[in-house]
Amino acid sequence: MNRVFHIRWLVALAAAAAVLCLIGRPAVATETSGADEDAAEPGKTGTIVGHVEEDTSGLPPLKGPKKVVAVGKFENKTQFVGQIDLGSSFADMMANSLDRAGRFIVINRSQIEEILEEQDFAASDRTVTSGAAKTGQLLNAEFFIIGAVTEYEEVTEAGGGGVRIKGFDVGAKITKAHIAVVLRMIDTTSGEEFTQRVEGRAQSTGVAANYDDADWGLGGKYFHKTPLGEAVQSAIDQGVILLGTRILNAPWTGKVVTATAGKIYINAGERNGVKVGDTFVVYHRGEELRDPDTGELLDYIEEKLGTISVITVKEKLSICIGEELKEGAEIQKGDVLKLE
Repeated sequence: MNRVFHIRWLVALAAAAAVLCLIGRPAVATETSGADEDAAEPGKTGTIVGHVEEDTSGLPPLKGPKKVVAVGKFENKTQFVGQIDLGSSFADMMANSLDRAGRFIVINRSQIEEILEEQDFAASDRTVTSGAAKTGQLLNAEFFIIGAVTEYEEVTEAGGGGVRIKGFDVGAKITKAHIAVVLRMIDTTSGEEFTQRVEGRAQSTGVAANYDDADWGLGGKYFHKTPLGEAVQSAIDQGVILLGTRILNAPWTGKVVTATAGKIYINAGERNGVKVGDTFVVYHRGEELRDPDTGELLDYIEEKLGTISVITVKEKLSICIGEELKEGAEIQKGDVLKLE
């Protein structure tokens, strides 16, 4: 009896050790859409990396003030129903990755919902006055990102490498996950839209044994270590590269808030990365130029007024003085700022 008890006890310990060993060191392989599959070594991440510690984001450097990017809720167009909302989770992770890149001012889904709730309250008769932004302005976001999760699959199948101890089988299993997402980015200034499909794949091998996996389940604190978490991050990494690069390469424009007593106040400050000594070119924007057939906005007639220089930086605005202004130029509220 004692001999049987000791054998069972040793088997249990061995199985537990195998579980901890394989969970602690999962073999994870990811694939990235559009990347050279032959370039990715087995067990390594693909060529697109979205983590930005030590600036490994793969994004171009920031030139000029940061642009404001709003990330809205993503639709879940799959049949998946689980502990997490795939659409909301993807949007939150996308916003977090863009924010960690350090090159954008990011408004995430929850902030947008709070702003809309505040706007709805301000529009009701329950308040007399309000400082809420007007509907649609959303902190003057220059780019708005939305999308839809269109494909999701996670399967677990038996794999090789099982362990047999004293007549007991502790079988290895392989879990594979795949997710595809359609990203839509809208330039709120020009109205131009950009659409791109990204996808992520991942797999991990672990021992199939009885243990409490609540923390590893969907929505758990170790979600990012699961195949689904890896696949989602892979897709997000691609999205950050594709959308972030387009945003950074788009020309930056700002506005004059007001001009008085020789000082020009502009709508970009410390949060945008503006520093004392930065210079901007000011244009007075005139008539819109629209296509006579389609009505599409083509450009504006603009008059260059000259250059201004930053002398004081605050969180959301900066104070400038004229540096090389056109003779007789009068800078006014709404005049456009550009980098040249």
